Amino acid sequence: MKKIILIIFAGIFSMTVRYTVFADNSSELCKKTGYTVSAINGIFTDEEEARNNQRFLKAELKDTYNGEKIDYQYLLNPSHIAGLGDLAMAAYQKIFDYEVVNDYDLVEMLKDASEKVKTQKLLLVAHSQGNFYANSFYDSVAGKDGGVPQESIGVYGVATPAGRVAGEGKWLTSDTDKVIVDLVGLFPFKKIMAPNTSIVLTKGDDFKGHNFSGVYLKYRGREIVSDIKNSLDRLEENNIQNQESPCLAPPKLTLAHKIQGEILSVVDPAANTAIDGIVVAAVGAYQAGEALAKECLHWPVWLPALMVLY
Repeated sequence: MKKIILIIFAGIFSMTVRYTVFADNSSELCKKTGYTVSAINGIFTDEEEARNNQRFLKAELKDTYNGEKIDYQYLLNPSHIAGLGDLAMAAYQKIFDYEVVNDYDLVEMLKDASEKVKTQKLLLVAHSQGNFYANSFYDSVAGKDGGVPQESIGVYGVATPAGRVAGEGKWLTSDTDKVIVDLVGLFPFKKIMAPNTSIVLTKGDDFKGHNFSGVYLKYRGREIVSDIKNSLDRLEENNIQNQESPCLAPPKLTLAHKIQGEILSVVDPAANTAIDGIVVAAVGAYQAGEALAKECLHWPVWLPALMVLY
């Protein structure tokens, strides 16, 4: 009888311990320890490619750093209207040197991050046009109510067309990246972060030298990992964010934002059925624009070039 009582007591105690541990972990929504590395892609990158870029980055950087777990996420920068909406934004940014983003996709990224980010220390790793979003994301939350202290968030830029890296972060851009150097860099009045490496491309590589995993991670993986680790070293845990509340407060969704979302949910699938033809035309436009630009003393040919900025 005593043995039966002891077994029952032990079972109850075990269940209580398991429940207590589970309850404690579930209440820790914003952990002091650990890092979140969130990738933000450029345009003409679908969700599967964005997910693969995150996987390739994880393979290079591994699961932990300084004995702390790294949580890998991606904040999707989707293409709209088969990329035409993104091209319009890219054209505006290039012509008017206007890099601040405050649109539907930024709000969606902030909303997504409020659900995904579970650590106080957050690093945004951006590629191409994603750098504009990373900078604006940083500006929206760094040191703001419901956001992240400036000491706990950073930005790292790859193949950046921007003129700055928010938070004075590091960047890596190759002088053989035709999208950044030969197109964006030659745009009148456009300032970019100066290229700081030179990648020698080989047969079979992205002919523009711009791809995140196929070019930058392939040839500069070690340097990118070193830069990211340096960026993580700069991040600090804090006593401002409540560990029992989300690390980021969700943005307020306006009626206009909700209406725009409904419109895009109808327009985007229809437009994407023609995306293969658009991409083929874009590559042809780029090649024609590049050849014509060389004939015109390297002045950028704006309209065809804009088709493949990212």
